[in-house]
Amino acid sequence: MWVNMGDWLGTGYVPPRLREYCSFVEAREIVRSLGLENGKEWRLYCKGNLESINEKCPEDIPKKPQIIYKDKGWVDWYDWLGKPRPK
Repeated sequence: MWVNMGDWLGTGYVPPRLREYCSFVEAREIVRSLGLENGKEWRLYCKGNLESINEKCPEDIPKKPQIIYKDKGWVDWYDWLGKPRPK
């Protein structure tokens, strides 16, 4: 039975859209606790390249939350990072 390409090739790779992620509310709470300032810091954090945080984003938090959490609570990047919107 077909599962996905990673299964067929034996790599174990699961495409992001098929992965199991924590709930939007839980993920947003974790992300907000990091104190990231903007999307650039988010991308660096996801890659494990943000100097102020010595860890990489957990596998159960999507790197592209705007896609995974669409219609599941996603508002915008300000909401995701817990930053005020500019006036």
